[in-house]
Amino acid sequence: MDGIIFLTVDEVVFIHQDQIKRYGGTPGILNPGSLESAVAAPEFSAYYNPGSDIHWLAAHYAVHLTQNHAFHDGNNRTGIASALVFLAMNGTPKQPTPKAMRELEALMVDIAQHLRGKEDLSELLRSIRP
Repeated sequence: MDGIIFLTVDEVVFIHQDQIKRYGGTPGILNPGSLESAVAAPEFSAYYNPGSDIHWLAAHYAVHLTQNHAFHDGNNRTGIASALVFLAMNGTPKQPTPKAMRELEALMVDIAQHLRGKEDLSELLRSIRP
């Protein structure tokens, strides 16, 4: 996946801070190792699965940030916001409608509970038009 721009830990921390500022919650990193692992997951996936599409990689950010619980609060919000920022950085901006946002929010709750995963999220992200 030549040419893909991946998020850094600092960028994800900035996204988290923005989510906490906008919507409230407890700021701060709970587990730095979990954060680094979650942020590295999409790049590892791209390396080991070179046919991965951009939506699949975006789903990695959302799922791993949500399930790794790297932050005190806002893990789901940070996960989906990071996925959307990643898509935009790579020329695939998404503008979820209110209905699509409700679907994303419900899916992220299921992902946090390990009921659904990357396949479901990447499919939903593909369906959202720019």
